[in-house]
Amino acid sequence: MEENVTPIQSKNNIRLRKDMERRYYDATDMQKVGKNAYRFVNAVSGFATHSEPLRRTANYNENLFVRTVDGNPLIDKAYQLVKAA
Repeated sequence: MEENVTPIQSKNNIRLRKDMERRYYDATDMQKVGKNAYRFVNAVSGFATHSEPLRRTANYNENLFVRTVDGNPLIDKAYQLVKAA
């Protein structure tokens, strides 16, 4: 987290981080999978495509679909991190 964030930004960052951690550690469909790169990419994918946004716009679902079809930057970044390791 950056140094000069507002209390609301800090609260939102913590909420998003906990959501991501929950998807990695507590996802019921991943309980039999080891703690590995596959689990990490799956957790990021679930977070990027299924989490409740901080602010829902009128065309949120359309934007999500376009990001998913065109390649979600968050999922792509997770994949690049795994490839680099």
